[in-house]
Amino acid sequence: MAASTGFAGRVHKLHQDQLLDLSVIHGDGTTTAAKKGGDNLGYSGHKHLKGCKVVAFCDRDCNIIAPFVTAPGNRNESPLLRNALPKLTEMARAIGADLQGSTVSLDGVYDCRPNRKAIFNRGMTPNIPGNPRGRKTPKRGRKPRFDPAIFEERFRTIERVFAWEDKFRRLLLQQLSHKPKPKFQSVIDV
Repeated sequence: MAASTGFAGRVHKLHQDQLLDLSVIHGDGTTTAAKKGGDNLGYSGHKHLKGCKVVAFCDRDCNIIAPFVTAPGNRNESPLLRNALPKLTEMARAIGADLQGSTVSLDGVYDCRPNRKAIFNRGMTPNIPGNPRGRKTPKRGRKPRFDPAIFEERFRTIERVFAWEDKFRRLLLQQLSHKPKPKFQSVIDV
């Protein structure tokens, strides 16, 4: 099986051990600062930093279930969702999980017809609050389904994942900047 190594293997193991709760999938994006450069960079005027955007999905237990989708920091997150959803369904297929009927909870940034349609076409239900920005009149038609209780869960799941990722990155950078010197520095320098 192709899902036996790396990230896919770990997600497959979680699924085998029945540790994944895929009834609700939380997704979000974040901008990660890149102070020393790197690939896929762009200046985010909103955050006032140079870095890259990351879109990720996790289950109700804070387990990342699909590979990150990255883009330059100056890109909008909303179109990135349409690149991330195929990776989510591909991972579910690889581990043998069924996402039919799952709820995908996202924030208001992702409130647009193409994103809702992409989620519906994969057999999942979007849970996205309406984003009234830029509208002079309310949206016409039936109101989309939205459950505030599921949306509140996001702050204990995907937001926690990104907080952990930011904290881990800081610890890693701190550890890399304080490398211990070799014991025999004088012998090596001669």
